[in-house]
Amino acid sequence: MDERKSSAVPEWRAFEELVARIERAAAPTDAIVTSPDHIPDVNSGPKREVDASIRFRVGTAPVLITIECRKRKSTQDVTWIEQLVTKRDNIGASKTIAVVSKGFSREAMELAGRKGIELRKIEDVSREDIEDWLTPQFIFHIFKQSRLVEQPGLEYVKTDSDGRHGASPPEIENSDFNAKIFVTKEGEAISLNDIWLRLQSQNDPFDIIPRLEAEGAPDGKGPPCPNVKMKTRIELSISRGDLQVQTTQGLRDVGKIILPMEIWYEQE
Repeated sequence: MDERKSSAVPEWRAFEELVARIERAAAPTDAIVTSPDHIPDVNSGPKREVDASIRFRVGTAPVLITIECRKRKSTQDVTWIEQLVTKRDNIGASKTIAVVSKGFSREAMELAGRKGIELRKIEDVSREDIEDWLTPQFIFHIFKQSRLVEQPGLEYVKTDSDGRHGASPPEIENSDFNAKIFVTKEGEAISLNDIWLRLQSQNDPFDIIPRLEAEGAPDGKGPPCPNVKMKTRIELSISRGDLQVQTTQGLRDVGKIILPMEIWYEQE
């Protein structure tokens, strides 16, 4: 059965039927269709309204497709497409489909082709179109990589016995990056790797890696450059009593941790 609708259908009803067709086509994929939807602006915070949204996951990656509809008596010009490009980028949508009742101007079609906005007439959207929207052609996964380039350094909180009779500072019991030789003030045993991961969640050292130029991204900067390796020396000061380490002379309070790292992003 052909699901395309004739122009005799009232425009408001045609859009309702379009959303219903999207819901039916999306159901087997567990996609969530919402109409209308309100999506936070990644730059300014306030939510932006879209006529409809489709949300689903590919593996662990969330995908957001937005649908914008114009029910006007004249063709849509380039101004609306410019607005949709900015809106798509600001809400972090993977794709935006512009649906109209009367068509698009030549300038609008050219800009949409350059900027990745899909154009459709409302009566021409078929089930096959919708299923194609739900089938990503490819997905890039960018993930963090790091390695120690030198042995990590530790500075202990000084005690009265330090330095007497030429005594050398104690050595840690295990230099393995994953050895749980540290003890937090709450009594939790953690490793240098745990400390490194927690540091990233508080003050991301990967921010030093340059980013690709991307039109529409904040400040013109897009995703990080893959395989660009940067060396960094991270010095983490520890408040007295917050962290101890197991040494050859027992537990000692840690005053500072020094991590000479090489960091980069990889892309698949």
